[in-house]
Amino acid sequence: MGGGNRWHGVATAIMRALGRPEPRGKLPSWLGNTVAAFGAAAGDDPDTAADLVAAWATSKPLRDALAGGFLRDGAVPALAGGWIATSKGGAARAAARPSGAPDNWREIVYAPGGVRRSPVLALPRMGLEPYAAPETWPAWYRAFEGVGR
Repeated sequence: MGGGNRWHGVATAIMRALGRPEPRGKLPSWLGNTVAAFGAAAGDDPDTAADLVAAWATSKPLRDALAGGFLRDGAVPALAGGWIATSKGGAARAAARPSGAPDNWREIVYAPGGVRRSPVLALPRMGLEPYAAPETWPAWYRAFEGVGR
């Protein structure tokens, strides 16, 4: 992952939070998965993802894992995904919230672990039929999915 990649800053912030040097070349799969989890939680916005990583870097679960010395590379994506799924509030989350979305919008559009749900799975969580026409979707969800009116 070179410096020109838009996610390089996120990968660097993750490595910094773990007390490791900046990544060079191809990312190991665990780091790529962690970057993807933060990217999904941030709505595909690297700046917001970097803000989320900064909040994660100060979190008790990460501090405890580092202090305990039992944090292994393969466990980092699950630790990050768990933190994303359970953390509440914060400026980064507020900035990433779509305009007009309910407070629980992340639980609607993201599965545990930060994986984005397809509309077929998200729509029933909003009380709509799985294959409802896009014009019946709430405005915030249409904007989130990039669907025109």
